[in-house]
Amino acid sequence: MDSVICLVDALYFKQSFRQQEEVHRQIAMADLVLLNKAGDVDEKSLTVTRINLQSLNPHVEIIQTNHADIQHRQLLGRYAYRADHIASYRLIRRVIY
Repeated sequence: MDSVICLVDALYFKQSFRQQEEVHRQIAMADLVLLNKAGDVDEKSLTVTRINLQSLNPHVEIIQTNHADIQHRQLLGRYAYRADHIASYRLIRRVIY
């Protein structure tokens, strides 16, 4: 496995984070999170969302996008998957909003 990439919707993250435990698992396993629709929310919301993402996965790289616009070179050939990081993830239910 090369990498685990998770697409997070900045507009609906707060709601999904509270209601869907699967969101926690996917973020915890990701090597890269694309924080999409970043231009559709204010800076404070982006900051809080990043804090919540990093509370689940302190090793994750977060790239803000709009329309999931990203160069394929940033997604492929990353060799970022690290099984040893998985043991350090915490699944939490609190949201910092």
